[in-house]
Amino acid sequence: MGGRAKLRSFYRLREDHLSMAGAHIAHMQRALDLMNVRLHHVLSQLHGVSGLRVLDAILAGQREPAVLAALCEAQSLP
Repeated sequence: MGGRAKLRSFYRLREDHLSMAGAHIAHMQRALDLMNVRLHHVLSQLHGVSGLRVLDAILAGQREPAVLAALCEAQSLP
């Protein structure tokens, strides 16, 4: 396989991975919406560091808004 063919193959694989990641993020957001957890209204990126911290805390049983807010980076808030 030539250099250009390898590059095209890697590019297509990257595009596939980005597409799948976007679908998984949308699925997480829909599931949270169904549970009345509207994190996407509070955080700019559900899949960012702050979003994942908050999700981990919620899964661990934390429900106190002040504690969850303290897990967020200031730059991730809209």
